[in-house]
Amino acid sequence: MKETLQELMDSFTKLAEEADGRKKLASKKNENYKLEFADGEKHANEDAAKRIKAILAKI
Repeated sequence: MKETLQELMDSFTKLAEEADGRKKLASKKNENYKLEFADGEKHANEDAAKRIKAILAKI
């Protein structure tokens, strides 16, 4: 179970990094709606990874 949670956390971390890349690209193109969406997506994935990390610390 611990390995599965670690893989899930790694997946959310990767998704946050990808969202950050989309955010930077949208910023360069001045596409504000995409910038805001990617920023929200990044924060959601980071929050999920933090929660999983907290669960792993308790195991």
